[in-house]
Amino acid sequence: MTIGKNEFGFKYFLKPTPKNIARLGWAAFLTCSTAAGTFAYFGQEDVASVVAVIGIIGMFLSNFFGNGNQSQNTQENVQ
Repeated sequence: MTIGKNEFGFKYFLKPTPKNIARLGWAAFLTCSTAAGTFAYFGQEDVASVVAVIGIIGMFLSNFFGNGNQSQNTQENVQ
């Protein structure tokens, strides 16, 4: 699946993640972690757990993005 100039799929998990997607993943993780800490501080541990899991899933999903053109070019250079 192509999203803009980036592609999404299982084959991109171990390949480098584009910088803009990696930054978005880290921003989602840090935002959710801060929100989870705030909810936990005010005694809402259930909400904090859900928000923390959402942040972890967002960071994990960002690893499935890759630059399709770049991966093809590196394979052609190797051959």
